Amino acid sequence: MKPTEDSPSSIVPCPHCGATREESGGYRRRKLRTFRGIQEVRVKRIRCAQCKRQKRALYPEDCPRSRWYAISIQEHFLILASHRAPESVQNDLAKNLGFPLTRPTRLRWLRSAGARAKRLLQRENRLLRGRVYWGSVDEWAFGRGPKGYGYLYFEAWTGCPLWGDLGHRRRYERVRELLWRLPPRLGVVSDGAQEVGEALGWLGRRLLWARCAFHLMREVRAKVDRKAWGEIREGLRVLRGLGPGEREAFFWKELLPRWGKALEGWVRAWEGLQEAWGAEVPPPWTNNVAEVGHGRLWRRRRRRVLRSLEVGESWLMVGLYRMRHRRIGEKSPWERLTGTLSPECWWRPLVGRIKGSTDFFT
Repeated sequence: MKPTEDSPSSIVPCPHCGATREESGGYRRRKLRTFRGIQEVRVKRIRCAQCKRQKRALYPEDCPRSRWYAISIQEHFLILASHRAPESVQNDLAKNLGFPLTRPTRLRWLRSAGARAKRLLQRENRLLRGRVYWGSVDEWAFGRGPKGYGYLYFEAWTGCPLWGDLGHRRRYERVRELLWRLPPRLGVVSDGAQEVGEALGWLGRRLLWARCAFHLMREVRAKVDRKAWGEIREGLRVLRGLGPGEREAFFWKELLPRWGKALEGWVRAWEGLQEAWGAEVPPPWTNNVAEVGHGRLWRRRRRRVLRSLEVGESWLMVGLYRMRHRRIGEKSPWERLTGTLSPECWWRPLVGRIKGSTDFFT
């Protein structure tokens, strides 16, 4: 196998002495481990002609990866990590394959995978612009002791995750940066979280904001007795089906004088609801999509200890990419939104079910 030669334009100055002239430093043999076995290759060393220090190594063109382990091995262990395979299962697999992979090594793989997933999500989010009208945003806490907080934005009708963010503290700046990525005049449905409200208030009229009607009705139910709840619920349901002029007259002249303080939440959210209901595409009734998405992404893991924020963000990016292209029914959310096939998952393992372990690939 013939090593690839760099073009003159790719030659960079030596980081030690600054010289640009290079020379061959000989060859070395490396063993690259793949699922097909161990492949031995000749690697050409390139060193500086002045200080004689090695600058880089040239691998053959058909080499699977210019590192010690092949990308397929990384993909395989990333799948196990994404499905929270027990540490013992991953250790046994590493032992059977002859790869003494330590936990820090797998965490480094996870961080690199999260960076790749983040780039893919950025590219796909640009493609989705113009196809999304309303989305749901929600927050949740993770970790024990000093908790962290996460925010996710989902497409309201298909459940397609568009973006996510994690932070050590609950701050509106994180929600603001999250929503700032969205195209102008896009709709956001959320509950009454203070951080989300402050972020949308800072963005002004750049985005449409509609409060979740389910949360608003829950506030009303806490302030009225059981006998009155059925009547006021029907009145609020009728409210949404009316026209703009009829809706405003019915709310201010019929419902508000009768129920008073029970509708304080509706009064605060009224301006945003009016603008949202008058949009070309009406908003969904609730932000339930975001809450369900959190459960799918972090089920049984909301109290899980994330050892570092960097690792947690990698989990999040990989999980968002997996959720976006997961088929629920005939088509995935990505296919329903774009009308095209889902992009190929770059971490898909090259082997089937692991012998002697549970089914991690369903």
